[in-house]
Amino acid sequence: MHDTLFWFDQWCGNGTFKYMFPNLYKLENKKHCKVNDVIQIGGATWDWVSIPSSRCFNYLVGGDLWKCDISRDGMYHVDFLR
Repeated sequence: MHDTLFWFDQWCGNGTFKYMFPNLYKLENKKHCKVNDVIQIGGATWDWVSIPSSRCFNYLVGGDLWKCDISRDGMYHVDFLR
């Protein structure tokens, strides 16, 4: 993971994070960061232009579903966002 680019290489899931989470990518200051720059022991380290707001997530009334505006497919992916 020392040479793997966090946003541009496919290293987790079925696509690049730039494609799967375009709104988070827009908030990133260091777009050419590597995976080991972001994910470290104890958690992730982010360098956002601004902090993502709670408006990125919407509960759909009348159903057991969260809509996530930061992922391309609109679904809330706990494993990607933790």
